Amino acid sequence: MMQSYNKDTKLIFFLGPHFGVLFLRLMKRHYDFLNYKVITYSNKSDSYYGYESVPAYCTENHIDFLDVSVEKRSLLQTCISFKPSIVICGFYARILPIRIVDLPPGGAYNVHPGKLPKYRGPFPTAWAILNNEDSFGITIHRMEREIDTGPICVQKCFPILPEETGYELYLRSMRLSAEVLCSSIPSLLDKSFAVTEQREMGSYYGRIPSHHHIDWSNTSRQIKNLVRVHSKPYFPVYSFVKNKILLINRCTIDHNVHFRLQGPGKVIETPDQAGFPVTCGDGVIQVTDYEVCPTGAAEVKTVSLWKGLQLN
Repeated sequence: MMQSYNKDTKLIFFLGPHFGVLFLRLMKRHYDFLNYKVITYSNKSDSYYGYESVPAYCTENHIDFLDVSVEKRSLLQTCISFKPSIVICGFYARILPIRIVDLPPGGAYNVHPGKLPKYRGPFPTAWAILNNEDSFGITIHRMEREIDTGPICVQKCFPILPEETGYELYLRSMRLSAEVLCSSIPSLLDKSFAVTEQREMGSYYGRIPSHHHIDWSNTSRQIKNLVRVHSKPYFPVYSFVKNKILLINRCTIDHNVHFRLQGPGKVIETPDQAGFPVTCGDGVIQVTDYEVCPTGAAEVKTVSLWKGLQLN
């Protein structure tokens, strides 16, 4: 029950692509009586990644919104005119001006797909996989001048699935974040949550390279996690095979292959329907989903690999 709700209670949601639609569907189901406005944007890559459009959803469902990627009017003036009680930010990949953060009397809050104070920054789910974590967190925190540093209001933890890719985990983090945020709306309005200060130093993780060349001297776990993070629809990690590029989309750690140590990057069996094994720093990686393309060619063409071939 939201004891502090009245006709003057207003919310502004700053929502990123796809997450915004997941969250607004829940809002419509549970809190359609609330007075709120949506600030959002679109990216050219949204359709490629299968992200649902927040502006399109708002238009179809008659939700008051501002698309800052299209409209030129002042974002700050829009927020001031609306007079929000609180501001909530979710997967909004733009830094809010401090005047907007300081504007609402009830505070500004952010939902972050990481267990703060660890994994601050814009790419926490990818780094969690790279660091071989077996769980990740959803944190709602009060916004301050520094990124992801404010007091923690709500925090939930979830397992990372063993074969989950970076894209799959990111989509799941959106869905879980939408659920956690929606269920937390009453406590954010009533301020009935228990606040935990971020006293630890924490950690910050920035952007990861969009293209990554495999170092076969790394461990099997490092290589597998790297492949998971970059799997399609992102640009897969790659290696070179003679004068061609090998794109690796999926792999497993092969614990049962017996081989004579030949140095990292050696194909030790002829490829079949299950893929092919490659030596690495501490064992063998079984490449299960791959493509080979001529260097510089846009069209991918499959070619034969053979036992004993060296990958670079």
